[in-house]
Amino acid sequence: MELYCSWTGQKINLAKSMVVFNNATPNWKANRFTRRLGFARFCELQYLGVTLAMRKLRAADFAELLLRVNSTIRGWSNRQLSLAGRATLINSSLLSMAIYVMTHSDIPVATLRMVEARARFFLWKKDASHRGVHYVAWDVVCTPKDYGGLGFHSTLNWRGPLRARLAWDVLRSGASLFRSIFQSRYPHGFGLGPVRCGDSFILRLLMDGMSALQPLLRWRIGEGHTVDVLSDAWIFEVPLARWPTLANYQALEGLSVVELMDEEGNWDGGRLADLFSPDLIDIITHLPRLGRTTVDEPEIGSRFNGHTIMGLAYAAQVSPPTDSFTWLARLKLHPRDRFFWWRLSRGAIPTNKWLQRRGLGSAPDCPWGCGLAETVDHLLG
Repeated sequence: MELYCSWTGQKINLAKSMVVFNNATPNWKANRFTRRLGFARFCELQYLGVTLAMRKLRAADFAELLLRVNSTIRGWSNRQLSLAGRATLINSSLLSMAIYVMTHSDIPVATLRMVEARARFFLWKKDASHRGVHYVAWDVVCTPKDYGGLGFHSTLNWRGPLRARLAWDVLRSGASLFRSIFQSRYPHGFGLGPVRCGDSFILRLLMDGMSALQPLLRWRIGEGHTVDVLSDAWIFEVPLARWPTLANYQALEGLSVVELMDEEGNWDGGRLADLFSPDLIDIITHLPRLGRTTVDEPEIGSRFNGHTIMGLAYAAQVSPPTDSFTWLARLKLHPRDRFFWWRLSRGAIPTNKWLQRRGLGSAPDCPWGCGLAETVDHLLG
């Protein structure tokens, strides 16, 4: 640090500098470092709204986040906002608060559920004294717009994709200092296996990221120990388990690619003939290989080029519906009109028939005296 200051002409601000030690550091050593550096000693500190501590963070550490969320909702509640306006504010501001904190720390699931509960209440409530009816399930609201939702960025759904970015950085790091230390501490690695007793929350974080990253990876074969024959993509862009009638799937269950090779690391022709069709054997034997002693190397499939890791992992969690809602976006309606048509397509309009079916109304008749039940079709007509 002294060399850096001498090179740049900058100086250290001792009043703004802090040092934090973990619990394994003896007090005499921590005191010696503190006196030498001239910094203030703290057990934990706040930096850019994120708590930095040498321990696993608890729900109480994120009380400030909930206070900011409640304060923001109170400020919005004083305005006469339409449903479309509330939806825009929730997606652009309210949920982003939790996602920012979640990007930099291990926020508990209970805190994320409380943030989303406040967002649901603000979306559907009539005013400060009325709770309102939740017409559409929150899971549907959080699906992409093309799939029939409002495109809300659910904090619970973003946990895996945010950690997928970290897992991908570790996978690409090769022989980095962090990876070598991490693998010496956890020889069983951070794949998709079960978490063992005593494993740190960092390992749990990386394994959660690997689970979200799994649908995007394609493996280049080296020694073959890492790659599962069925569940990993190594021949095609998608795993063998999703391709019908190309192999003896029952015999491939639980096999690694290394079990398809002989002792010298070459493909075992007899073993392949027992498990795969001739056309697939020809593809396998002509796959580009890394060195026989080289560790298997993951890469992002070519069909995912041009997208971020987090966006791809988030999209992989969403199952495409049978009906497409792209027609609604192509109409280019005013946000309030588009929101009304979205509610209409979801049957989320409080018609008299809808209210009677839920015990909130007495009669299903149309209030205009048509003599017919007020359903969504009747209202649309």
